[in-house]
Amino acid sequence: MPPRFQVPRPQRWAVAAIVILGLVSLGDLSLATAEQPPALGVRARQASGGLIVSWVQPGGLAWDAGVRPGDRIIAVDGRPVVATDAPSTVASTSEITTESGDGLVRTVPSRVLEPFTLSRLYRLAFIAIAASFAVVGVLIYVLAGDAIVGAIALGFSVAGAVLFLSLIAAPSGADWAVTARHAAALAFGAGALLLFLAFPVDRLRAPRGRRLAIGCLSATAVLLAAYGWTYFFRPAAYDALRPVTYAVLIGEVVGAGALLVAGLLATPAERRDIATPLSVVAVGAFVALAPPVCLILVPSLLDISSIVRPEIALLSLAALPASLGTAVLSRRFFGITRILRRGLVALLVWIALVGSYTAGFAGLARWSSGQNAPVPVDLAAPAATVALVAATFWPLQHRLRRALERRLFRDVYDYRATLRELSAELVQFGELSAVARHALDRLGRTLDLSWAAIELTAEPAPLRFRWEGDAVIAAPDEGGRHVIATSPAAYQVPLIADGETIGMLQVGAKRHDIDLLPEDRELIATVAPHLATALRNALLIRQLEAQVEALADRERTLATLNDRLLSVQEEERRRLALELHDDPLQRAIQLSRELGAWADCPRAGHWQEIVEDIIASLRAICDGLHPPVLDDFGLPAGLEWLAARLRAETDLDVRVAIEAVDGDPFGRLEPDLELALYRVAQEALNNCLKHAEARSITVTLRREPARVLLRVADDGRGPAANGVTGGSQVGLGLLGMRERLQRWHGRVALEGGQPRGAVLTAEVRLGEAHGDETDR
Repeated sequence: MPPRFQVPRPQRWAVAAIVILGLVSLGDLSLATAEQPPALGVRARQASGGLIVSWVQPGGLAWDAGVRPGDRIIAVDGRPVVATDAPSTVASTSEITTESGDGLVRTVPSRVLEPFTLSRLYRLAFIAIAASFAVVGVLIYVLAGDAIVGAIALGFSVAGAVLFLSLIAAPSGADWAVTARHAAALAFGAGALLLFLAFPVDRLRAPRGRRLAIGCLSATAVLLAAYGWTYFFRPAAYDALRPVTYAVLIGEVVGAGALLVAGLLATPAERRDIATPLSVVAVGAFVALAPPVCLILVPSLLDISSIVRPEIALLSLAALPASLGTAVLSRRFFGITRILRRGLVALLVWIALVGSYTAGFAGLARWSSGQNAPVPVDLAAPAATVALVAATFWPLQHRLRRALERRLFRDVYDYRATLRELSAELVQFGELSAVARHALDRLGRTLDLSWAAIELTAEPAPLRFRWEGDAVIAAPDEGGRHVIATSPAAYQVPLIADGETIGMLQVGAKRHDIDLLPEDRELIATVAPHLATALRNALLIRQLEAQVEALADRERTLATLNDRLLSVQEEERRRLALELHDDPLQRAIQLSRELGAWADCPRAGHWQEIVEDIIASLRAICDGLHPPVLDDFGLPAGLEWLAARLRAETDLDVRVAIEAVDGDPFGRLEPDLELALYRVAQEALNNCLKHAEARSITVTLRREPARVLLRVADDGRGPAANGVTGGSQVGLGLLGMRERLQRWHGRVALEGGQPRGAVLTAEVRLGEAHGDETDR
């Protein structure tokens, strides 16, 4: 089961502030009530010429002294009751004497107040214990990672604080103090059991633990309702309710201790970081709870006298908040990993301001009364006080909080400036990882995050980037699904671009404060669309780059296959030329010689002419397949042979010009390049013969230090008349030429001549071979 409410709500500090202010008010009321005359908690009615007790407060002074409804009042403030005494006389008296039905006479409070009246030292001790309960409970509530555990701890601590504060006023017999003491005691017992159900082992997740918690709360609610019924309707029933209340309290406190011990025993011995503070909590809980149980609850349940005075036994409860404070400081329990948080800072600022306002108003009032000077504004008037506080409290607390946060935290920033800068920075990056790295790093450092992550649902596999304070790590895909971070995300927003969700932006808790502020969440939510657009563009660029790379790979593969095909083609031509030369041509030559020896045969001469034609044809075929002059004398000689052959076979005037820089000899090129340029010239001359209707052709071969130029110019119809251009419609012949020179990044261009004809130019850079691109 996933943890509940892992991230504390920012509103907790406000609740904690209200609780503390309420406890401070209750403490002030208790101290004021303790100084008042005792209230006996008795009401009377007239009957038979006297006064009869009609109601006694359950658990009040008169009740503890043994006064019960139906007793006859025989004296008030030391004087006998007369027929003219009204029932209201009892309400304002400080002492009454009653006589029960069995004739037992009791006087309240002459021997009742003395053992229960608290000295100033005990009052200070109870205030200190109440304050320690409140502080520890508020700390756990504000800092706890689990909201339910924090709420239980706060309720338990508030019950303990209310119990001790009400004990200060209870000896006065005030109705609210006696009632608050009873309700706080029940809430304290239930809170102890619930707290140790959730700590150190969370048993509330199990059905048995939840049933026990429900039973505990139900019993407490029933007892509180029963006390209310006895208070208003039948006080005499409190005699039966009291032992049941003590029994339930004993069961809850003992059960809480047993749960804590069981949690301690279940902790592995090697986990010293947990076992040591948990042992301190267990010892503190035993020291705190054992004396009240053994010295107050058990004797009260058995209706025997207490061994020591109750206030002395209750002092041991001070060990409980002290031990729980040890658990808080250890940062191993309640989901507390950091002590210093924004909520705690806000709580301290609020308490300090409220205390300052209170002290200021009180000091001003005392100074005014001592000096008999009129106050310009009547601060005693509620409207004026509220107006002054409302006008000054919020700006003061805001400035104080910001000042403290700037010193304690690293995530104080200007919202608008940060949003503007981050949005402008995102558009400067085009590469996917650069966008993700910059966005995560900027958000993480600006908000003081412990980690941040981006998960993209990209094809063919998800992409994940995680920032952990120092660097952005590209998380691998494991089993199709990868957990970005071990700790739960404090906030996450979808990344939506063009109406499509492309991923998720997740952020963890803060480094120095686990709570994300509302403006932090607003900044993340506002940045998310800009980030999604930048990531979407980067994804598209990556996809286009992948497609371009795939096309480039395919083109390189095709170029390699083309080179291989041309190589195989030339090898096949060479082989065919060699076979034709070695076998059919030699046989034809041998046949021609034999026919020449038959001089007496009248048709031998005719046959010999036919064989000579065959020999010439075979030699032309062999030279066409692979001219040996190219291998023997180089490209210039090959072009001269090609031109001479064309002049012999046609009426074209074909001229060849060989040029070199500074009159140097042309020299030899690499064999494959010579063959490629020869084939280009051969294809160009064939095109002139078939399509150009030219009369003259000039072939120019020029060698420069860095390149070789081959130029074929004719005086024919030109490329436009042939339906061939150098741009939009490229003929198959030109494609073949370019494919042949692709290996050397050669370029082939066809242009119109002046004033007519066409000019084909082939250029090859010397020293270049296959590269990443082919210039077409």
